[in-house]
Amino acid sequence: MKSGNKASSTHSSKNMLLSGLDQLPTGTWAIVVFTLGVVFFDTVAFQKPADEWLRLSDHFEEFCILTALIAVGVYGVWSKRANKETPVKLKLFRKPMDSGASSPKSSSSGSPKNSKRSRADTEPSIISYNIAIDECAKSGDTKRAEELHMTMGRAGLEANVISYNSVIHACAKQGDVSRATSWLQKMIEAGVEANVISYNAVIDACAKSGEADKAEQWLQACLDAGVEANVISYSTVIHARAKRGDLPLAEKWLQKMLDAGVEANVVSYNSVIYACARRGDANKAEYWLDKMLSEGVEANVNSYSAAIDACAKIGDVNRAERAMSRMLEAKIEPNVISFSAVIDSCAKVGDVARAEHWLSKMLEAGVEANVNSYSAVIDACAKAGDVCRAERWLRRMLDDQVEPDVVSYSAVIDACAKVGDGVKAKEIFSLMRQKGVRPSIVTMTSLARPFSRRGNYVEVENIMQEMESDGLRINEYFVNVLLGAYANAQPRQGARAEALMHKVKANHVEVNDYVLTSLEKVIGRDQAQALCRELNLKFAAPRKSKSMKPRTQVNRSLLQGSI
Repeated sequence: MKSGNKASSTHSSKNMLLSGLDQLPTGTWAIVVFTLGVVFFDTVAFQKPADEWLRLSDHFEEFCILTALIAVGVYGVWSKRANKETPVKLKLFRKPMDSGASSPKSSSSGSPKNSKRSRADTEPSIISYNIAIDECAKSGDTKRAEELHMTMGRAGLEANVISYNSVIHACAKQGDVSRATSWLQKMIEAGVEANVISYNAVIDACAKSGEADKAEQWLQACLDAGVEANVISYSTVIHARAKRGDLPLAEKWLQKMLDAGVEANVVSYNSVIYACARRGDANKAEYWLDKMLSEGVEANVNSYSAAIDACAKIGDVNRAERAMSRMLEAKIEPNVISFSAVIDSCAKVGDVARAEHWLSKMLEAGVEANVNSYSAVIDACAKAGDVCRAERWLRRMLDDQVEPDVVSYSAVIDACAKVGDGVKAKEIFSLMRQKGVRPSIVTMTSLARPFSRRGNYVEVENIMQEMESDGLRINEYFVNVLLGAYANAQPRQGARAEALMHKVKANHVEVNDYVLTSLEKVIGRDQAQALCRELNLKFAAPRKSKSMKPRTQVNRSLLQGSI
């Protein structure tokens, strides 16, 4: 009995000590530091040995206090570390009463009232369920979130807007649009009034999965239900449309947003400017940038970069440079995307000097060039047919430890093709292989072009075999190059051209006007048309090119009419 009381007393003392540790004020630790300072000062400043200091009666109280506080402090640190190592589990239910620790009142009273109170203490509440569902949503456990929601219904608890929103959020986080929309519909059917958070979760799920139409439909449903959409609702739909390059609808929703009195933010405007860039509409990009600034919304580097990119898409170097100047005047530092867009605008028109100028400015500004920056300069060199410069920039990339990609190598090979340098093209292609970069159909077509012009169809056929061994299928551009090789060969290779057209049929390659013209050069106009009718070949949409010969267009229309 005594040992039991002693254990109980020890346990109680420990609890009291732990409770006291949690309540220790910051000042306690200040006292510890101060007392240590006294020891240090007496020992060092007055050169007193430590044992002499301890024997001084006037310091005895300070020593006792110091010893006690250090002991308490060490124990407190150990106690807190032990608590941190103990995991805390999420409790769904209220803690039940200990069956073996019933009070005299509860044991003597078995009334229904007390029984109900006991059950209420052990049963989960709507708040408990909502917390648990939200935890599942955050961890991405959609299945468990749904199970808890259904269990709540079977327990007779009515789910509220928070319950449904948590499940919808869990589904949306996983990109499961169908389940997210299904739960929103269940919510509405259950008579629970959906709020803007409910709709935004579904709209976001649709947008992230690339379903811009559905995102738009749910935003409209939100408005039709009388729920006030916010900046997130509109911006999500605008961005979804912008990603698809659907400028008219992106503009439509931005205007609806403004008409509804919802203040657009930088994300809303940037999305529309980005859509303009995708379409290469520099005029609209400048309009929305100006509109943004006039509304007092502060543009950022992404705003200007998108406007520059819109100019780059159409090769308008002057406007791209003006947009860059505006950004600098606004005290906004350009990033790698901004500089690369200006360089790309120079590349579009083959202005090597300006492309190199902007790359140099970029490096001077301390902005690290990436593969796109270098590739744009190489592309400018390729368009100008300057093989030496193109190769030099490729080597510069390697020296700067920027790994060239398939676009970089293809641009240099294209430069070689423009001047008919097949030897250099094969050299760059070999380097590309050594670096482990897989070629594209564009690479192989450019590689074959200089040999095609010389009528070296054997080399072009070898390139085709290598291309097919890489898993690449021929397309209308490569077919045109190979037909060109047959046409330029001495003598012309009519039989090979006809065999190629059978292969075109087997590979479901669409024939364009250039392919038909090249075929006519090999086997003649009448025979080419007869072969196309025999094979029932598919024709691609006609190219909108001023250089396209009217005679070729007539031939194509006659052939399509006969098929």
